[in-house]
Amino acid sequence: MDSIIAEIKKIPPVTRFMCISLFGLTLSTMLNLMSPYTFLYSSKLLWYKWQLWRLWSSFFLSGGGITFIFNLLML
Repeated sequence: MDSIIAEIKKIPPVTRFMCISLFGLTLSTMLNLMSPYTFLYSSKLLWYKWQLWRLWSSFFLSGGGITFIFNLLML
């Protein structure tokens, strides 16, 4: 387990953040832990209700399946 954590720490911080974001958001929607509509961009919700995570999360939400694997490989 320590070797896995050591390997993850070797990844540059920005890439690590992007991979964890993509993996976490997609996994939570695939397992129905959260609705995908919680993460999608909506300008009304962003500016009037100050849901600022929508700027970040809309880029990292993937459909699952083979597209998820390709998105993860592209990072």
